[in-house]
Amino acid sequence: MDTAEQKELRKRRLWAAAEILVSLDKQNWDHLCQFREFGTRARRRFFECAPFYLSFLGHRSQEDVHAEMDGYYWHEI
Repeated sequence: MDTAEQKELRKRRLWAAAEILVSLDKQNWDHLCQFREFGTRARRRFFECAPFYLSFLGHRSQEDVHAEMDGYYWHEI
């Protein structure tokens, strides 16, 4: 997979995780939507919740989750 495909896959996975946040916790989603305006709070809240929610996407270990999160392009949110 080339770099562009990897970026697109990461972006899709990030938004899939964000959609899970919507269905499970509206307040978390509000924080994520405000990421650009209130980046520190939103990022902290998302990082607190993301390992749990990303596990629904098929990740088997916390190391996998953190590796996935490290690859996200947060400025694109």
